[in-house]
Amino acid sequence: IASSSGITASISNTFFVDGANERIGIGTSAPGSLLHIAKDVSGNLIDIASLSSSIFSVDDAGLVTIIGPNNDNTALSIVKSRSGFTTSTANVVSITPSYLAPSGNGTISGDILVIDPTISLSDPAAASTFTISGSALNISRTATNTGGDDTTNLTGSTVIIRDKCSFSSGTCNSTSDVLRLEQVTTNNIGTALNVTTAGTGTGAKTLRINDDGTFSDLTPFVVDVLGRVGVGTASPSTKFEVKGTASASYFMASGSVQFGSNVATAAYSRFGSSTTTHTNYMRSGYDVLISGDLYTVGSISANIASISNFRLTDSATGIGMIDCDADSQALGWDTVSGRFF
Repeated sequence: IASSSGITASISNTFFVDGANERIGIGTSAPGSLLHIAKDVSGNLIDIASLSSSIFSVDDAGLVTIIGPNNDNTALSIVKSRSGFTTSTANVVSITPSYLAPSGNGTISGDILVIDPTISLSDPAAASTFTISGSALNISRTATNTGGDDTTNLTGSTVIIRDKCSFSSGTCNSTSDVLRLEQVTTNNIGTALNVTTAGTGTGAKTLRINDDGTFSDLTPFVVDVLGRVGVGTASPSTKFEVKGTASASYFMASGSVQFGSNVATAAYSRFGSSTTTHTNYMRSGYDVLISGDLYTVGSISANIASISNFRLTDSATGIGMIDCDADSQALGWDTVSGRFF
């Protein structure tokens, strides 16, 4: 059945086949897509059913309902295949809701995407154990290179979650979180956030948090693949490295403590980068070497079990001013000259 409009088949002026453009129209004689449905209906617009219930349906409000079969088959599978291309920017799935707020106050509280599997377990006949594994959401990206001389560069991100409020006039206030992780099972012994990486390349990170609004912050918080934590630095060289000012209510260490610029670990604690020449005395974390000056406001008390040598040296001349090398010798202060003796 042909017509001058290009329609090659028509059934009851309801079902139209556009042979010229290879399109099908239901309720329209000018289908604008491969399948164009333009009909005011009550109930479901599309209904694909088994003998007992609908499997896939689209109602007159545009609501899509998919009921999976009562077996281990997939309820919804979307496959996109493309070959013979050099550049592709197509999306496999695109969800783009649009809301036009009316005049006056309003509230939008619905979710764009809800994944909420519900599992009900009941075995009244006997005490049973059910194990639930798998994931509520599993997003992965796989690139396979089978060319011997080819190179595959994997860039971008597997998942991007972005929260944005843009406006050309008026005010936009935001107190929202971009991502929330909530473990609500009180007896859970798992981890709310478990991150791992198989990367071993130079600069690879297990975790990186930027604080300047970009993804290239020069002073981020990082955990590298060797388990080293960096605060204010992207390249920590020790287990815990802070670039900048840090404060703590208490500082505890089970070994020696090193305060200096890129100093190596020593058996004794020290302020500065100087090293001791008295390794027979300076050999534990309780021994302290101070490279610079020591200034105190208040008294200094010492309980010395034994002493073999105590020396005060003139920093300008390097000449020993006082040398106590026996228990019978004492260190005194001359109030007139202002010197030790």
